[in-house]
Amino acid sequence: MKSRNRRGAAWSNNPWLQEMPDPITKCTWDNYVIMSPNRAKKMGAELTDLNEVDRDKKVFSIKTNGKEVKLPVLVVPGVHDDVIAVALGYGRSKTVGKAAADLGVNVYPLMGQDATGNLSFYAAAVDLKNTGETYQLAITQTHHSYQNDRPIIHEYSLNEFKKDPNQLYNKRKDALGHYTSPDGVVHHGGHGDAGHDAHGAKDAHAAQDAHGEAHADPHAAAANATKTEEDWQEAYRKNGTLYPNFESHGMKWGMSIDLNSCVGGGSCTIACQAENNVSVVGKNQVLLVHDMHWIRIDRYFAGDPTKPDSIQTLFQPMLCQHCDNAPCENVCPVNATNHSSEGMNQMAYNRCIGTRYCANNCPYKVRRFNWRDWNEADCFDDNVYTDGRRDDINDDITRMVLNPDVTVRSRGVMEKCSFCVQRLQGAKATAKKQGRLMKDGEAKVACQQACPTDAIVFGNVNDRESAIFKLRYEDQKERVFHVLEDIHTLPNINYLSKIRNASEVMSRNPEEASHGSEKAHA
Repeated sequence: MKSRNRRGAAWSNNPWLQEMPDPITKCTWDNYVIMSPNRAKKMGAELTDLNEVDRDKKVFSIKTNGKEVKLPVLVVPGVHDDVIAVALGYGRSKTVGKAAADLGVNVYPLMGQDATGNLSFYAAAVDLKNTGETYQLAITQTHHSYQNDRPIIHEYSLNEFKKDPNQLYNKRKDALGHYTSPDGVVHHGGHGDAGHDAHGAKDAHAAQDAHGEAHADPHAAAANATKTEEDWQEAYRKNGTLYPNFESHGMKWGMSIDLNSCVGGGSCTIACQAENNVSVVGKNQVLLVHDMHWIRIDRYFAGDPTKPDSIQTLFQPMLCQHCDNAPCENVCPVNATNHSSEGMNQMAYNRCIGTRYCANNCPYKVRRFNWRDWNEADCFDDNVYTDGRRDDINDDITRMVLNPDVTVRSRGVMEKCSFCVQRLQGAKATAKKQGRLMKDGEAKVACQQACPTDAIVFGNVNDRESAIFKLRYEDQKERVFHVLEDIHTLPNINYLSKIRNASEVMSRNPEEASHGSEKAHA
């Protein structure tokens, strides 16, 4: 048995960290036994009843050094068959604080001492038995692979990439009927102007005022206003869509995420939570899939679950894609979600009436509905935290954690990534006061600033000197792709494909290599 301290004692009472999913298991608010699929199958820890809820885990008894604890089992591909792992730091009393009180099980009694008298993090002889009980773990991700024919992630071995660096570039061109050259010019195939890059980059020389505000194009507006029914039918025949291309004159914000650099650490998630007053909801609400994180890190496994050495793991940060042809905008009956002149998908909180049509219509599932009044924004004595963990929510000192630059949302509204619009407006205001154009890099979103590996690049795509323009259209254009771009949502977030220094890339088809099927995991 191996023990690991997932969250240090100094930060155990920070509910942000308790609710941040573990990078590999995606579990919150508890500790558990990590076990390989082979051992789980051998010991009956896998799901045998297909009607069982995925979060219901088998409880095992662990005995070593004359002590015993009981913990739920979480099956993780890649773990050695002869090793189980348990996180330390849980099972604390209420004397150490409310957030960490009574969470999980204290496994320190299982630890022995090494030859020097220090605590040993390893135990060689462990008695492990299935108790027949079950326990619910608050897991934020219950799917673990994707079908290879869906363009969620693109990855290649280094040899594959070297052999044909333009294979992804050509694949996108063939699929979409167009491609964009580094100068931003769109070359059409079967879809005419319908492609993602048919807008944006070619407007790089559009006029801006001293603080980056866009000048409207009266000719384009007049052309759209005078279109007849025949014109729209011709546009549909040519472009495959009734929606005109969204052309942004002036600033157009975009983001690029490098899958090679992302290590799934979660710094971006916590930075976003702190910056944008994203609520902590607690274990019971996470179990109901009411978690509120604006940015999540999807984790995918590949390989054969029965062969630990074959397992490969990939992390993909997923947030609002700020689509130019956003499906959420079309269905909102009160226009609470709308598109800005700078290419952002906006939310007007005080206009939202909570129909949730937008969340249902979002293919990326990145919109969060505020089910409860987590920040006590519209009530005083009625505390929604019935377990008493947030009795201090109305204390002045406690509320100082909230960012005064960001609206504190109440129940009944939809919320999501805003590209940290408060930071963008602040940077523009500073440039305006100084009578100059905004410089690239002056506006940084919270997730970008917190990322330790610089996996996130953000900036004005219409600025040909910006880092994101050069990355998309020059330096890394062979690796650029957009998630589900074949459904024509026109995301303003792109990803850079994963290049593995390996002889081959394992399949992520659930039937071939899935940890996501009922047969493969508990």
